[in-house]
Amino acid sequence: MAEVPHEREEAAREGVEEVAAEAGLSHGDPTVSIPLTQEELAANQAAIRASNNQAGFGSPTMTNTAPTSDSSTGGMKKRKASPVTTARQQRKKTKAEERIKIGCRVKIQKKNLFHLLVTDQQKESLKGFNQNYNCYGTIKSGNAAAGYRVAFDNLPYEDKEAFVKRKKLTAVGSGNEETPYDKNTDNPEVLETIQRENRSKKSTIQASIDEFCTLDEEVIVDAKTLDIRHDEHSEEKVRWKILPDNGYTKEDDDPMVAYPKEASFSVDIDFGEVDHYEDLKEIFFEHFFPDVVGKAQWIDDFHSDPRSPMFTTVQNDNIIFHDPDNEDPDWIVKQCYLMMVAAATESEVGVENLWKRGPTGGRRDYPDFGQYLPRNWFVAFQSAAGYMWSPKKYWYQEKHNKPWDIFAPAMDSFNAKRKKLIKVICLMMDESMIGWRPKTSKRGGLPNITFEPRKPVPLGTMLRNSVDCVTGILVHQDIAMDAEVRTRKKYYNTEDDSSRRETTSLPGHPVMPVHTVEVLRQVEESGVIPGGWVGGDAWFGSVATSVEVFKRFSVNSTFIVKNNQDFFPMKALHAVLTARHGDRPAVPAEVPRPKLAHFLYEYLPLIDEHNKQRQNILALEKVWLTKDVWFRNVTTLLGQCTVDMYRCFRNRMIEKGVSPSKVDSIRILKFTDMMCGGLKQWPKPKQHFLIVGNEDGKGDGRLTRIYGKDGERTKPPTKQQEQQGRNIGNAYVRNCFVCRGYLSKKGKQINNQTSFWCSKCHMPLCRTDRSKDEEFGPPGSRHLTCVDAHYYASHNSVICCGKMHGQKEQFPKEEQLSLHPRRSSRK
Repeated sequence: MAEVPHEREEAAREGVEEVAAEAGLSHGDPTVSIPLTQEELAANQAAIRASNNQAGFGSPTMTNTAPTSDSSTGGMKKRKASPVTTARQQRKKTKAEERIKIGCRVKIQKKNLFHLLVTDQQKESLKGFNQNYNCYGTIKSGNAAAGYRVAFDNLPYEDKEAFVKRKKLTAVGSGNEETPYDKNTDNPEVLETIQRENRSKKSTIQASIDEFCTLDEEVIVDAKTLDIRHDEHSEEKVRWKILPDNGYTKEDDDPMVAYPKEASFSVDIDFGEVDHYEDLKEIFFEHFFPDVVGKAQWIDDFHSDPRSPMFTTVQNDNIIFHDPDNEDPDWIVKQCYLMMVAAATESEVGVENLWKRGPTGGRRDYPDFGQYLPRNWFVAFQSAAGYMWSPKKYWYQEKHNKPWDIFAPAMDSFNAKRKKLIKVICLMMDESMIGWRPKTSKRGGLPNITFEPRKPVPLGTMLRNSVDCVTGILVHQDIAMDAEVRTRKKYYNTEDDSSRRETTSLPGHPVMPVHTVEVLRQVEESGVIPGGWVGGDAWFGSVATSVEVFKRFSVNSTFIVKNNQDFFPMKALHAVLTARHGDRPAVPAEVPRPKLAHFLYEYLPLIDEHNKQRQNILALEKVWLTKDVWFRNVTTLLGQCTVDMYRCFRNRMIEKGVSPSKVDSIRILKFTDMMCGGLKQWPKPKQHFLIVGNEDGKGDGRLTRIYGKDGERTKPPTKQQEQQGRNIGNAYVRNCFVCRGYLSKKGKQINNQTSFWCSKCHMPLCRTDRSKDEEFGPPGSRHLTCVDAHYYASHNSVICCGKMHGQKEQFPKEEQLSLHPRRSSRK
């Protein structure tokens, strides 16, 4: 590049400074940049070009940028274009702007906040808002790991704070508008990445293990102990004993070497003798199923409110479950539950099919559950069963606002009965799932829903439960609720300060892990005796769990450790094995399993086997299909209680000396059939079935009213009918199928509506005397009513009583008959 003479450079600088002065700039303000209008910019560019021409610079191409001064040169230069911002830089900027800290503003949608609130007053304050409404608040205390206490604007003044985990909160930047609804609530909100400690800095625990692994192989082979420290400046440590190759934990060191092989029941349950069993249904409701005393009156109270979904049917059919004249006023409720269990032995599914009568076309007839209870009565029971243990204030709440308090009392009653029933010595823990697949909402009415892909039924309500190892009976269950709700349970926080986490007895006293909290509650609520044993899979297992269970309850334990590795020398174990046997080739070999491991693996499948019997063999959830999630939960609980009673029955029979082969011959389906053998015949059929008279005026019960899919015999009232003061609509009607078999004078099919159908096959039939009806032909052409023709025409496969009649079934045209005399066409 040619050098510019000094005097020309000065002239150019002076010309540019004159233009800058007109714009209000000076070379003494190097960082000042004033945006110019298009007219000013064009004028400045022209002036600069003129100055350059005078200075001999020629006419360089100018960029469309405002001039800035440079203090280092004293002149003007073109501003550098800013680099293109990448998406990653944009995200980092967003996260920096949305960093959550004490005092900042945050938001959470109402549907995610409602079930985290503790008091009824807080919940009432949010009932008027939509599920996707944004609730804004200010963080008062807490941290990202434990969660935050947030004061929400919409909560009552005297009770504004709620505890929320970090992952459910979204930061609101300063100056951002706090809109009541997001533009697109379906998109996941941008969450701040929680700042963690530098991963390059290893903890003291890991450093202790790494230091051991870096020793020479000769030292590792002869090592007898491994010390793991929590703090390098503390003397507290965990010491692991390293056994030699030929060293084993002897039976004398095993506290469970003499564990009992027989069950220890606190209640003496007598099932009777073989083939002469006691009343199994009474044993079931007294010792296994949650308490149902007084629940018949609860159901009547539930349906006495117009907000009940079955209010109209209950009033019209005079349905009353509480029977004060019977020695057991709740016998109808027990009858309903026994019918649910009895359905496990039937091949039909659903209320519609289980209440059918007559031949199925196969070896068995339809179940005809109507002989035990009218259909509408059971539908009324079904709609209220999920709320039998619920406080009444939750009965008619909005679907999305219903809390776990609806189902939790039933679970508490279940746990209380198990604690009275059996004395637990060996306990095994695992999980069970209550399957629930929502179709129209995210949670399907549940406060929270769990997805566990490794389970056969992966989506629904998770129950963390424990089973007695000797009998295989479930002894305690706990609902897996939201993390914020679990913080209110025992052992999560200290008893004297609910805002301070409980700590373990390990060196450094770290906070109590969530899985350890769950194990402690299971052991305590199950009533495991001191000196007993508890085991579980990898979710429950850790060094902290084993230490706390023994320290607090004197209970031994065996766990699989996989993820919770604090103070557990997994890497050191690998180093020892490699040092001792690293140069040996790998060959197939049978290694005797240690008894400690065998003891655990023998009982690990117990809850899985329990789940299999409930889900795949009884399969009550598949029989009683429902859209009510609370009825589904109760159905699962009913199946679990049935399996428990069956396992108790097997244990007591073997204790009595009955041969195992005889006990094994009684499978669970046969046992449920025995249990339901005491179902009562419905004592008052005339009040609940429509008995239709024939032409002689004698009732024979061949016809019943036609009902819809929901069991109602009448349709919902129209708006006009409601204005007229009616609370029920018109009756369900269909065209009489036998009448459709005749042709009118014009050769068209005759359609006569009727509100009755055959009580066995559901063929629509009218009971009108058609002998004088000229629409069918001359008087006397028809001798039988449609009802008689249906029952007496066994030779006619079209109109006889046989298979179930379909709603869309058509009368064959080739079978239709005209009774009108033929007229001559001659003239």
